[in-house]
Amino acid sequence: MVVGDCYTRLDERDGARLRELAQQHQLTVNTFAQAAWALTLRRMSGDRDVVFGVTVAGRPVELPQMQRTVGLFINTIALRVGMPGDDQRCSVRQWLSQLLDSNMQLREYEYLPLVTIQENSELPKGQPLFDSLFVFENAPVEVSVLDRAQSLNATSDSGRTHTNYPLTAVCYPGDDLGLHLSYDQRYFDESTVQNMLGEFKRLLLALIEGFHGDMSELALVSEQERTFLIEGCNQSEHAYPLDKSYVELFEAQVAAHPQRIAVSCLDRQLSYAELNIASNRLGHALIEAGVSFDQPVALLAERGVELLGMIIGSFKAGGGYLPLDPALPDSRLSGIIGQSGTPLLVCSAQYLEQGRALLEALPESARPQLLVWETVQQSESAQHNPGRYSAPDNLAYVIFTSGSTGLPKGVMVEQRGMLNNQLSKVPYLSLSERDVIAQTASQSFDISVWQFLAAPLFGARVDIVPNDIARDPQALLAHVQAQHISVLESVPSLITGLLAEQQATLDSLRWMLPTGEAMPPELASQWLQRYPQIGLVNAYGPAECSDDVAFFRVDAASTRSAYLPIGSPTDNNRLYLLDDALDLVPLGAVGELCVAGAGVGRGYVADPSRSVPVFVPHPFGAPGERLYRTGDLARRRKDGVLEYVGRVDHQVKIRGYRIELGEIETRLLEHSAIRETVVLDVDGPLGKVLAAYLVPSAATQDPDALRDELKNHLKASLPDYMVPAHLVLLEAMPLTPNGKLDRKALPAPDVSQAQQEYLAPQTEMEQQLATIWADVLKVERVGITDNFFELGGHSLLATQVVTRAQKLLQRNVPLRAMFEFNTVQALAEHLQSLGGAQVDEQKFDRLADLMAELEGL
Repeated sequence: MVVGDCYTRLDERDGARLRELAQQHQLTVNTFAQAAWALTLRRMSGDRDVVFGVTVAGRPVELPQMQRTVGLFINTIALRVGMPGDDQRCSVRQWLSQLLDSNMQLREYEYLPLVTIQENSELPKGQPLFDSLFVFENAPVEVSVLDRAQSLNATSDSGRTHTNYPLTAVCYPGDDLGLHLSYDQRYFDESTVQNMLGEFKRLLLALIEGFHGDMSELALVSEQERTFLIEGCNQSEHAYPLDKSYVELFEAQVAAHPQRIAVSCLDRQLSYAELNIASNRLGHALIEAGVSFDQPVALLAERGVELLGMIIGSFKAGGGYLPLDPALPDSRLSGIIGQSGTPLLVCSAQYLEQGRALLEALPESARPQLLVWETVQQSESAQHNPGRYSAPDNLAYVIFTSGSTGLPKGVMVEQRGMLNNQLSKVPYLSLSERDVIAQTASQSFDISVWQFLAAPLFGARVDIVPNDIARDPQALLAHVQAQHISVLESVPSLITGLLAEQQATLDSLRWMLPTGEAMPPELASQWLQRYPQIGLVNAYGPAECSDDVAFFRVDAASTRSAYLPIGSPTDNNRLYLLDDALDLVPLGAVGELCVAGAGVGRGYVADPSRSVPVFVPHPFGAPGERLYRTGDLARRRKDGVLEYVGRVDHQVKIRGYRIELGEIETRLLEHSAIRETVVLDVDGPLGKVLAAYLVPSAATQDPDALRDELKNHLKASLPDYMVPAHLVLLEAMPLTPNGKLDRKALPAPDVSQAQQEYLAPQTEMEQQLATIWADVLKVERVGITDNFFELGGHSLLATQVVTRAQKLLQRNVPLRAMFEFNTVQALAEHLQSLGGAQVDEQKFDRLADLMAELEGL
């Protein structure tokens, strides 16, 4: 453990104001400092209810002769601090008084061991009460002692307060109050801690300045930083013709170059004029069928030139479109049709029977009309432009995504948001009529929208890549070359497959856009090394916000961090990191990523219970403006760039430690033997454990040797609790139809994989130890060469083993031996070499009592 230190202090003037304020209102400087630390934790974590450890001297002046007793009586107890909600009126003075009262109430329990407090808390077993410690260096001294001394001062020679907690805050009282943060360098860097220390000092001063005001008025973020976070990071205004509809912009391109190829799919292609005529025919047919503004038209067809004509034809009628992938289960498709309220289903002749079956599954009163694309194209339907144009706030499309409840939810996006997403890519990627954009995603996936529709806005060509090519890395590389594709967007799992193929000559390809899920930095590094001439842009965006809302041009330097940045907001979008109360979090802190601006969608179809919690009033915007809460966690660097961290609902805590799984994944991908990985927390017999799912770069003949090598690799750079208990080797990651990782399809880890080939105990002591280990570790059996810690053991469980072994063997078993000799065989040999030293009965009784407390954790 390498400890770092950061220091600052209040000047004498502020120190004097603080002491004077505390004395005038029957408070203490310690209370102010504790309050500032609680606010600091609130700002960094986003929680209104925080817990941290506080030290107590254990020398109450009311005990006779206590000041003359030599010894260490310091104890650490947990202090829980709650902050009032936005709807609760509470003055700063009241809150500080409540905090002082909490400290006084704790005095009743200041002699209790932490294990006892833990046992009686509501926290789950194995989770520590707190992650940080607060120390106020102020020893209570009996007044009579002070009366006999002219001066009595306590000073710290080194200023180093070393604890086993990741973060320790220390205050040194005096004319100028000293503030000190000691930190474990495995978890924090100096820049982050310096920022935290600056927040600590600033919030302490804010308590002094705002003492007579309300808590809601307390400046938790400085005005300078607030301005930077709200305005400085969101300079994204750009003028696009968002007052126009898609149809108007498309028809302008048709008029400019009618014979240019607009869309291709293998040997089929349509010019701009041909595509316009086909979509006009459908538009007129839809208008005659009664379709109008804000109505989604369901489209059932394979990805191909016909589907693009259907989409534009729906726009020509003033409606939006609802894409249906024929490969999805019929029951899901019928449910989507019924839930969407669509008045009409358009299908290709190939899927006519499926279309009829979908409608027959619905109540007769709720069945939409049915049109067949080919029938419309062969009819006498008019070919001229219908002249019906949507307004910016009319519906553009509905995309159904999976919901956390298991029921799909239909995301509604308007014309303004759709166009902004497509047009903003033109200057960023320097797109022109010479470009060819690959359309590879399923039509039910939100990234398909821009892939289909962007190219026709500026005279370029969209090439629709069939599924059998789009999902085959080797075939896709050949297709990109043959079709002169210049822009390719794909999920990281497919990019991994592309890199596994031999290097191709991709002369035409200018941009690769990873999307859909976080791209591992190591994978980005591999791409840049293989294809340095092809720009790599990390794209981020939820379906609820018209797809991409952030871009980052990846360079070699950015691939060396634990997370690949997602960058800065795209044009006319604004990004904020907020806590659960929609307050800004400071630079460097993790917050929920929230989106405002042109891209924010309308909400979910006929589902206000899902829409209201996530489409919320914009706290920093104009009246009526909304904000979308993505549920994604991110942090903002000093330069304003955002780094994706994870999901709000996927925070992982193992044995009380908050763990960012991306860091473990990054370390695994640094190893040349690993091509893909995902790390999850899974349920084990002893609680949550980490499991790493791995796809090797090449077939391995010795899986056990590879697991050992990987664990040693991880142990070289990560603390033990971040080394996964299970390493599960797979031939390939399971994927959803959209190409994303299917987490539910990952197999449950096999505990036996962490065990060596079973070797039965040979001696009585080995048998006794193996029985204890199996009982403590909750496994069926333990061989004499199995590693205690690789089976899920940790320091608390090692203590349990020691206590039980001493009771059973009636001999001393040093706790240190569990760490130095961590197999049954090695431990038994070591204990035999120590001889038969008998355990001290009194010492054993104390250990037994301690274990009773530990087992309650």
